Amino acid sequence: MLFEMFNEEERYELRCLGDGGRNYNNQQIAFVLRKVSELGIRATARALRMHRRTIQRWCRKFNFPVKRCPEWVYEWAYRRRIKRRGYY
Repeated sequence: MLFEMFNEEERYELRCLGDGGRNYNNQQIAFVLRKVSELGIRATARALRMHRRTIQRWCRKFNFPVKRCPEWVYEWAYRRRIKRRGYY
């Protein structure tokens, strides 16, 4: 519920950056790319209800470096691995 409220605010902010037209403007694209750097492509696509392929295309077009997954995933996987081995 809380995440959905946050995502709704993000979608609203994205819409407010636009002029109501059909295409995304540069401000909206920059907003989405900032979200990609924070959340990753898949999470951004889910949060903003956009097509993942569109976001990937923008990342390629603007040479935006995208990690395979956000930083927190590596830490989570490390803790999970330790927990499974019984060291935790």
